[in-house]
Amino acid sequence: MLYCYTTEDGCTTEQVFPMGEAPNSVTLMDGRTAFRDIAAEHPARGPRTAVGSKWPICSESAGVHPDQIPEAMAHCESMGVPTSYTKDGRAILVSRSHRARHLKAVGLFDKDAGYGDYAGDH
Repeated sequence: MLYCYTTEDGCTTEQVFPMGEAPNSVTLMDGRTAFRDIAAEHPARGPRTAVGSKWPICSESAGVHPDQIPEAMAHCESMGVPTSYTKDGRAILVSRSHRARHLKAVGLFDKDAGYGDYAGDH
């Protein structure tokens, strides 16, 4: 499952762990510590407001190897979901709907990624 972690400076990232096995904190590739952010994992349904908004997020689980960034960007563009990546390959997701469309475009599934909008497609 995808779990959200936020650093002290407010950068939110996603990581994959088996259900129920997500640690309370993780060390990111750049050495920073990020703490589990349950609120970011379960945003309120409906329009997001600026209060408590965690977007954009950098997703390690939806990322690619740095050498694959140009190919991944071209693929996302061709699927109608333009997506940028950090230099280390993490996908930069700018909203809940972008996250849902991106995950679908790259063949990933997260039960809280807004797939309710695509229920007929599964």
